[in-house]
Amino acid sequence: MPVTREGWGPVWSADRMLLGDRARWAGASITRTDDERSLLVAADRGDRRVLFGRGEPDGVTRLLRERVEQGPGGRAATAAGWMSVPRGTDVPAGILDALGLEPFS
Repeated sequence: MPVTREGWGPVWSADRMLLGDRARWAGASITRTDDERSLLVAADRGDRRVLFGRGEPDGVTRLLRERVEQGPGGRAATAAGWMSVPRGTDVPAGILDALGLEPFS
């Protein structure tokens, strides 16, 4: 079942990129900053975890840090097979290492 517009929160429910791919985000976990300026979607797609950040770069970095430190359900975050974040997002090496990723572009 696809994620509904309501699942994105009031700011992100009209985001064209998220809405265009909403069928692909079935079962995704969605975290947002308190001010709704940044969002992180985490979904399993077959054999890999996908992370997709939208919004302000500093907020996306904060959400990634929380994910690595706390993980879903309070567990440490699992490795990711792919991640996309907004331009200008500075993802610290420790976060990339924890997720099993390397910088690409």
